[in-house]
Amino acid sequence: MAKCDHSEAVQPVPESGVNVSASCEDCGNMDENWVCLHCYKTLCGRFAKEHMLQHSSAAGHQVVLSAADLSTWCYGCDSYVDNDKTQAAKDSAHASKFGN
Repeated sequence: MAKCDHSEAVQPVPESGVNVSASCEDCGNMDENWVCLHCYKTLCGRFAKEHMLQHSSAAGHQVVLSAADLSTWCYGCDSYVDNDKTQAAKDSAHASKFGN
């Protein structure tokens, strides 16, 4: 996992938590969704209609969390990241996915 300065922009998890069952806010896709760790929008990934990639480019929000495998990716570093800044979102996503 690479060191990622973009993780500094990760925002606290909203009170409602991370919902890994949410559909893409732009197209309703349910297959390959990611959660933006800056604004907590859920959008589809590169192998669907690329709405999260488009959001990242337009908004400058680089760090996202996979609803499928709960990994975190940075578009700016083009690599997976795992650090203290992403842990609360991962914990919330894990609770959403597995109920604990």
